[in-house]
Amino acid sequence: MIDNGLGFVVSAACCAIGVVALVAPVAHVWLVYAAVAFPLGLVLLALMISRVPGRLGVLVGRAFAGHDAEPAPLPARTFARALAWFAVTRVLQGCETALLLALISAPTDVATIVFVDGTLNAAGFLGFMLPQGLGVVEGTAAVVLTGLGVPLPAATAFALVRRGRVLACGAIALVVHACTAAYQRRTSSAI
Repeated sequence: MIDNGLGFVVSAACCAIGVVALVAPVAHVWLVYAAVAFPLGLVLLALMISRVPGRLGVLVGRAFAGHDAEPAPLPARTFARALAWFAVTRVLQGCETALLLALISAPTDVATIVFVDGTLNAAGFLGFMLPQGLGVVEGTAAVVLTGLGVPLPAATAFALVRRGRVLACGAIALVVHACTAAYQRRTSSAI
C-alpha cells in the first residue's frame, strides 16, 4: 500500500507538472487523473501510518481465525525507510526515461521526462488488472510520445526497451531466488 500510495501521489504530481510545463499540446485528461490520484494516494499513505489497518485486521481475524489481537501500527522508521527506497527507485526510473528519450532523439528537458515518467506510472496503476500493465503501458507510451512529436516507430522502440528491462530484471530476480533457495536447502540438509 505504501508503494501504491506514493505511486499515485508521485505519478499525479508528475502528470500535472508535465501538462502545465510542456509547451507541446498534451491531453488534459492527465489533469483529471492527477485530481483523482493525488488525494487517493494521500489517503492510502495516511491509512498506512494509522491504526485503521490493524483494526480491520482484528475484524477479519475474529471472523476467520478466532484471533482478536490488534497488530502494532507501522513503525515510523519502517515508513521512512520505505520512502527512501521509493525515492531511489523513482530517481533511477527517471534516469532510465531520460536515457531512453535521448536514445530515440526525443526531447530530454525536465518537463518532458517528468511528464513521460508520470504518465507511464499512471498507466501502470490504471492497468492494474493486467500483470504489470502489459500492453497498457506500451500503448500509453506510444500515444504520449507521438503526441509529443516522436515518430511511432521510435515511440514503440522506447516502450519495448522499457518492457524488456522489466522482463530482464524479473528473470534475474527469479534466478537469484532459485539459487538462494537451492543454497538454503543444501546448507540446511548438511546440518
